[in-house]
Amino acid sequence: MDILTKLKETTSFKGLYDVPFKLDGKMPSDLQIALFCNPCYGFGDIIFCLKMYNYIKEWYNIECTLFTTKPKPFIDNGINKIFAVKVPSKKYVECANIKDMKIYSVNEKGQPYRRVKPPVQYDLIFVTPWIGTDYEPKHSSMKPLFPYVNRFNTFLFSEYNAPDPHKYDFPTGIGRGLYGLLITEWKITGERIVDNPYLMVHLTQDERVNVTTCFSKFIKLMCTKYSEKHPKLDVILPAHVLEDKKGIAKLIKYIKDNKYYDVVDIITKKGEYPSHSEDRVLRFRSELTPMPYEKYVSMFNYCLPDVLITGDQSVTDIISCCKDYTIYYQIMPWKKNLAKNLSKVTGAQKDYLRKVRESCGLQKMSDTKKLNLRRLEEQFDFRILGKAKLDGVVNNARLLSENKDVKKYIKIVLSSRKRSTVVKKFKEYLRI
Repeated sequence: MDILTKLKETTSFKGLYDVPFKLDGKMPSDLQIALFCNPCYGFGDIIFCLKMYNYIKEWYNIECTLFTTKPKPFIDNGINKIFAVKVPSKKYVECANIKDMKIYSVNEKGQPYRRVKPPVQYDLIFVTPWIGTDYEPKHSSMKPLFPYVNRFNTFLFSEYNAPDPHKYDFPTGIGRGLYGLLITEWKITGERIVDNPYLMVHLTQDERVNVTTCFSKFIKLMCTKYSEKHPKLDVILPAHVLEDKKGIAKLIKYIKDNKYYDVVDIITKKGEYPSHSEDRVLRFRSELTPMPYEKYVSMFNYCLPDVLITGDQSVTDIISCCKDYTIYYQIMPWKKNLAKNLSKVTGAQKDYLRKVRESCGLQKMSDTKKLNLRRLEEQFDFRILGKAKLDGVVNNARLLSENKDVKKYIKIVLSSRKRSTVVKKFKEYLRI
């Protein structure tokens, strides 16, 4: 173990935090890892955390303990070691600030019921991901929950293509210097549950985007592509897409006026499946959602090869399962950089994925668009780009608390502001 050699090879102060994880270490069998997840508007942050949980379990045989503001979705996906974090005496607050949170035990339904302290002092804490709120990503923000937090035992994962990637330990996304996408091995769970040919739509509900406009553009394009081929067609979508009754009524009128379909049904509850004498029937179906993650993503395996999605993890799911599909994408204001890089790497025709006006689909578009999703997997797979660093972090975690030289090095770095000062102090410690 030669800390000084690794230290001399480091040219920036930020690089000093990586030095202990470049040493030769061996992961102990009883390593304790905590994952923190504070979901913010949508299911994507939950899926990000689930994927990291599964990576760590598969790669290191460690079952992490989860701390989250939304325990129920994780329980539904088979995770048992869970604590809730929330603002005391308040109901769930979307994107709550960590400084106001406390830790609670949860029951089998995911409901917090008693204030507790963490059962152990964790060797590593992974924030998966750091949420996109207005306050800056800082390791010290985790101290109200874990007072022993520092830059050596706590690691911030960004959402895909977050601003200022240098502020994160694992900046994920598409582009130079990023650690890629959380791609997984595809698992098909269960049988096909929709009889008719169907389209998959996954859109985020947010006042900053017009969900109805995006949905309408996609449906109009899909009508031109599939109405003749599939006279019976279903669209599987989240319930909130149907909340704009005026906008949906306008879309339905357009579909009928242009004779794409004779009937358009809106189905919101299981069992409500009207029969029609007409031959051409389109159905908007929200009764199937939400559902457990693995079951939901398996729906993509059987759907038609055009999907309307948003967020980070939906893109990754399509890359994992269905590389021959064409993606239409709801660009959120904070996701323009992801859309830009998605367009660039996949070779999107006329760069339609870069533009909010076109990314959801337009009728004038070709109905044979193809994206090179395989190129995304080849160039931006976290399992390749991120695993090497994660291996070092996990294998050397115990050195932080058990090796006297590493402990001294960490103390010096945490009390210094310049790389030269760290080198000088560590040499003095070694009596060089």
